[in-house]
Amino acid sequence: MRPPVSHFGTLSFGEFDEIYRIGYEYGNKFVAELREKKVLPLMEEAEDDKGDLKRTRMGRRASI
Repeated sequence: MRPPVSHFGTLSFGEFDEIYRIGYEYGNKFVAELREKKVLPLMEEAEDDKGDLKRTRMGRRASI
């Protein structure tokens, strides 16, 4: 997934709202296409498999 924002510079902080909007719209379209292709599970299917997930998060560490 690569939203079309490459024409914005790294320091284009003033363009945040526009970059966000482009990424949000692109992401919605991308996910909708995956759902149409039946690549993503339906929400009910995802809920059924929830018990098999294992937590792998590590505790946060202070970076001082």
